[in-house]
Parts: sequence; C-alpha cells; structure tokens
Amino acid sequence: MWITSEVEIPDELIDHLEQGKLVLFVGAGVSMKGKSNLPNFDDLVDEIAKTLYVEKREITEPHDYYLGKIAKTKDVHQVARDLVHIEKSKPNPLHYAIPRLFPLDTDIRIVTTNFDQHFTTAIKEINRDINVYYAPALPTGRAFKGLAYIHGNVEQEKEALILTDGDFGRAYLTEGWARRFLVDLFSNYTVLFIGYSHNDPVMKYLATGLPPSTRRFAFVAQGENTYHWEHLGIRPIVYPNKVNNHQSLVKAVKRWAE
Repeated sequence: MWITSEVEIPDELIDHLEQGKLVLFVGAGVSMKGKSNLPNFDDLVDEIAKTLYVEKREITEPHDYYLGKIAKTKDVHQVARDLVHIEKSKPNPLHYAIPRLFPLDTDIRIVTTNFDQHFTTAIKEINRDINVYYAPALPTGRAFKGLAYIHGNVEQEKEALILTDGDFGRAYLTEGWARRFLVDLFSNYTVLFIGYSHNDPVMKYLATGLPPSTRRFAFVAQGENTYHWEHLGIRPIVYPNKVNNHQSLVKAVKRWAE
C-alpha cells in the first residue's frame, strides 16, 4: 500500500500491525534529527574519545573493542551517559508517530537500542499506558508488550549501558539475556527496523542464524546498499532521501499512524 506518493508499505506489515503481530525495532537514526539531535553510535564513540582526550579509533577497529580498550583506564560509561543525557535534547516527531501506529496500548511493541529517554517521554505525553523494560530485566520475547531498552537507558546506572566488547559479550553470550529476548521476539513477531544500521557484529551473527521463516523488514534510504539487508534475511523498504533529512520517512510514518 502506498502510504504516501513516495513510500510503499507492504500489505503484510499493515495486516500484522492491525493483528497485533508487529514490533518496531528502533535505532539511533530516530534520535539524530530535529529537537533530539543526538549522535549515532559512530559519532558517540568519537565524542567519547574527544571528551577523554584519547587517541581516535582506527577506521577498521570495531567500536565495541575500541571502547573496551579505553574502559580499562577510563569511565566510558559515565561519559556516554553524560553525552546522551542532555536537557536540550527532546523527542522529535518520530518518537510520537511510532507509538501512535499501534491502535491499542496493549498492541504497542517497541524495542530500541537507544540510550535516550525520548520514547518514554513521548508515550507519556500522548497518554498511552504501557510497560517499560530496561535491560537486563527483559520479559520473554513472545510475551513482550510495551517498550524495551535492550542496551540500557540513561535513567539507569551507567553500567547498564551496552557499549564495550565486554558489555556485548555479557548481553549476547555469557549471560545472554539480550540474545534470548531477541531470538524469541524474532521467532514470534514480524519486525520492522527503523533508524537502525544493523552493523553490530553480534547482531549480524544473530540475524544470519535465524530461520528463514522469520519476518523482518527495514526502512532503508535510497542509495544505501540493500544487499546488506537482504544478506541478513531482511526485506528493505526503500524511501527517497535526496537531501539527507529523511523527511519522506517521517512523513510516511506519520501518515501511517493517522
């Protein structure tokens, strides 16, 4: 279905939203624009390095490994929390439109890797009543309803933020609470990624290890490499982005929520 003249939403997604079978998986891209104006993970890592006066990351060096090295002598979690938890950053139109997609409070299922509190703020302001989960205290994926911060949130203790290779190792391997939640979620719901790059190594492994029967989609800006998504078993939904402001995506989500 053409939601706008520029963006077509697969009928399967529209049907599964109406049936209470859709999960929105939201990444840093949603909090980068407008009043939010927060960095993506690449830029956050650079800002951490600048704040701590340490040598910048080599371009081929994984972000989590780099932060893990710094964390041996520096408090990267506190710095990251301070860089994201800033008073002037506010929810933007997508933070309001995404929860409005769901017709009932009990249908709202939003998972985010973002550390900011903007979804919690927006959901309260539009008077939606939901459960909010902060990692590592997550429900089972199949029973999930509400909002889940799977990589932690600025309102928690700083150590809850998933930043370093050690953090990812605990979340997805040794303790495994993020892995269990997501595998169960992907196995039971249709998932739509928005503002998410899907570049975390551990998430790539998880994606390629899922059975082909899982139903996953992603909003992808025109000009991006769609093979990246197809290789992960994710169907891209392409939207135009001529001036790199992603307004056609914002317009489409707002229209869909009407």
